Parts: sequence; structure tokens; C-alpha cells
Amino acid sequence: EHYRFKVQGSSARFLTDSMALNAHQQLKISLLRAGSSELRRISLPSGATLSELQKALAVAGVKQVTYSDQDGDVLTVRTDNELRLALESGVRHMSVHLEEADPDWELVDHIEDVPEVLPDVPWSKEIHFWLNGKAQVLVNPSPSLLLVHWLRAKGLTGTKVGCGEGGCGACTVAVSSKGRDGSVVTVSINACLRRVCALDGLHVITTEGIGCKSGGFHAVQTAIADGNGSQCGYCTPGMVMNMYSLLSEAKSNSAPTKEEIEQHFDGNLCRCTGYRPILSAFGQFAQGGACAGSHHSVAHPAELLSYSAGPLRFLDNESGESWYRPCTLEQMQAAFAEAAAAKKPAKLICANTSAGVAKYYGASEVESCVAFIDVSAIPEMRSLSNDESGLQFGAAVSIADVISTLNANASSQPAYGTLAEHMERIASVQIRSVASWAGNLMLTRSHPTFSSDMALVLATAGASLSVLVGGSRKDMSVPELLTSTGELVVLSMCIPKAPQGSLLRTYKTAARHVFAHAIVNLGVFI
Repeated sequence: EHYRFKVQGSSARFLTDSMALNAHQQLKISLLRAGSSELRRISLPSGATLSELQKALAVAGVKQVTYSDQDGDVLTVRTDNELRLALESGVRHMSVHLEEADPDWELVDHIEDVPEVLPDVPWSKEIHFWLNGKAQVLVNPSPSLLLVHWLRAKGLTGTKVGCGEGGCGACTVAVSSKGRDGSVVTVSINACLRRVCALDGLHVITTEGIGCKSGGFHAVQTAIADGNGSQCGYCTPGMVMNMYSLLSEAKSNSAPTKEEIEQHFDGNLCRCTGYRPILSAFGQFAQGGACAGSHHSVAHPAELLSYSAGPLRFLDNESGESWYRPCTLEQMQAAFAEAAAAKKPAKLICANTSAGVAKYYGASEVESCVAFIDVSAIPEMRSLSNDESGLQFGAAVSIADVISTLNANASSQPAYGTLAEHMERIASVQIRSVASWAGNLMLTRSHPTFSSDMALVLATAGASLSVLVGGSRKDMSVPELLTSTGELVVLSMCIPKAPQGSLLRTYKTAARHVFAHAIVNLGVFI
């Protein structure tokens, strides 16, 4: 005989904001359970009833609802009308007392009826990273805090706030990390899309960190100034940091070609239309240029290469958002279980780049009471290999790494070069550097009107996906994934080798050659 132990009964209180928006009452909730508290934010319709309140709180057995009026007297809410009057009068704090029940036992018929007990995860609430060479430690950062706002709050205002969507490049900073081969890898990213929670183990470098008037300017900063590449100056720090990242890339030639430099700026806009002097100034760092070989990267902290990722968990008591960074698939499942227990929708995240476009496809910009699960540190989802069946990519591998791997194998498989060429027209350098290929597919799955180049390319190539469905692994094609329903997790993919004599071509028509969604996409495999 098998038993399951049930614990019932808790108490809760919540804070209310009396301002009604769109005929709804905005409430800030503080749930108290056995001495612990959890804040949530909910919205109730005007004239909400006690049952609607109970449903919004996801609790059972409400004993009484009380609040204190302006005179300090404690009043009890017994009817729906009393609740409505209390909220309309501007009451900001209420307490919900739940019925207490004695714990009891429940007899179950089969052991399968008992939920799986996942092992405890040693979640940490601290992140450790570096900013311009200096160590930073943050305790329980808010999951909604963006890097651009954090930097500017620290006085590093060279990183600008532009579009807020990863489209203009004014917020570009350089980020260095330990690569798969143990070396330091530097890429440019959009600070307006990167959440501070996702900085653990990274070295963030801003324009202030590579040079200044008092300590001397960096060669890139000097070149754009001397070359009249700055007009209003708003886009200049982002331009500088993108060029710095190109010159700092571990696998890049220290003197790139002029074409490589030009292609690297598909994610930077100059609203003064000063591209010619900008490219002329940066072109001096190309092979044979006056500045070739003059670049020097900022020294990286020695601890960067010895960094080891650990499981993280953060909670924002005001918004109800939580953030998990598991390091194994088992820890990811534990994060899902915790989110379900807290009645929060779980959202897998890798680089958060989809936030720049998802709102145009019906997604809400405000994500309260969401549990974000960052899969970027799970080894199985970061893996990259080549075997007889083709190229294998974990779900968290960046689009840029997929492109470079395809190009590296294009001599023996020309079709891989075709795929890479099309992928280079996806988004921008800053986004491709960190965005995962799987995230792009799942964005398309959630919003079918999103014209995904990645979906077209992988479907044309006949890529096979390994997917986790209900705890079991299953193989799917790209079209099967996009038309599937229910919860699932993409783990990896295989891009097969094209048979000899086959032909693979992909085409894209868009308003611009780069950084533009397709008007028409076509993939052909014969």
C-alpha cells in the first residue's frame, strides 16, 4: 500500500493598488506561507467578487478577509459588495486568512499515481561577473532588469538607449566568455535585450572600459574621431564597441578585410546617414590599412577561464517573476516543477533576443508571474559535433556558431555553405552572436506569422530535431515541430549531409538585404 501526504492550509495577505486600468483593479499580492512571503501582481475586473479574488490567488478555504481603515480599525469583508467598496475607497493592504485543515493521508491505488519527487537543487541567488575588468557580485537581481539600464544607473552612459528592440545598435557592448575550447571568446551584444540575470560568468566591456580622455583612447575610438565618423555622436559608442568586438574575436584575423568589416555592421544604424566616414575610419584596420595591427584587447580577469557555471534562482517579489539557470536536464525539470507548484507559466530562454520582435506578433511586453528558465548552461544543449550522420547542434548553440560550423564544412558539403549564406541574413551580428537557432524555431511555433529564415533553411536541409515531450525523447522534422501542440523542449538537431548529385538552394526577398524579415522565402532540394 502506498500513501501520499497532503498538507493544506496557509495564510495570505496582499497589497492593492487602487488605480484601475482598463476597467481592471491592479493588485500587488504578498502570499505568506509558514513565515515565508511571495509577492505577485494580478489584475481583477472592477466589482470583483470574493470568489474571483480567491480564484486569482489560487487558494482554497478562505476563512475571512480583513483590512485596516484610515482610523486604524480592523474591518472584515463578508460580502462581494463590501470587497468592492473597500477597493474603491483606496484600501492598499488586505489580509486573507485561509481555513486550517489537519494533515491527513490519502490512499492511492498505484505507485504511478504519486508524483515524482525531484532531488533538491543547490540553487544560488548570487551572480558573479566582471565589468571592465572589475568583479561584480549581485544578490537576487530582478529577472526583468536589463543590462543597458543597469549600466546607465552605474554612470556608464556611453551605452545608449535607442530602439529598445535590438535594432539600432546604440546599446552595443562587448561580452567575453570562456569558449568551448577553453579560450576567451568576445562577441558584441545588444545591452537592451540582455537581462542582468544572464551575466553570470561573463566579462562585460563598455566604451568607457576600452579608453577615455584621462587614460587614453583606444585605437578604434581615435580612428572614428579623426575620420569624422561621428556627427551627433549618439550611435558612436555602439559602433566603436561592435568594431572592438570584431578585432577581439579569438578566431578572427587581427586584420580583417574591408568586406568583413562592412558586413559586421548590419546591426548598427547611423540616423545622421554618416556611414561613409564611419566605414572609411574603420577600414583603416583592414589588411594593409594605416591602423592594421594597432588593436589591443582589454585584459580579461584571470578568473574568467576558471569559471564554472552553477545553478541559479532569482525571484522578484514585486512582479512575481522568477529566474532559473539550471546546469543539467534534471535541474531544468526541477525548475519546471517549481514553476508548476507556484502556478507560474514557464518560459525557456537563452539570450532573450526574441523580446525585440515577439511583441509585434501578439506577445505581451509585460510578463508578470513568469518563471524564466535559462538553458544556456546545460552542456547537452550547448554541444556541437560532427559525425557520419551530419552536423549536431545543441538547442542553445548560437546562430553565429551554426554559421561558422557550416562554413567550416562547406568544402566537403557545398550545401552547408548555401545554408550558412542564408543564415547570415538572419537578424544582425549582435543577435546572431547569442541567439539560439532553437529559440528562432520556437518563436515561429508560437507565432506562425513570424517569417523565419531559420525554419525555411532547416526544413529545406531535412534537419532532424530531438525533442523532449512529457519526459520522453522524440525525433521530429521542422514542419512537425511547427505544427505540434502542447509543451515540449527542443534538445538538439542534426543537419544531414546532402547526397552526391543533389541540389539545395534557398532564396529570400525582403525590403532590405540584411536585418529584414522575408516577404517571400523559397527553399529547393532536388
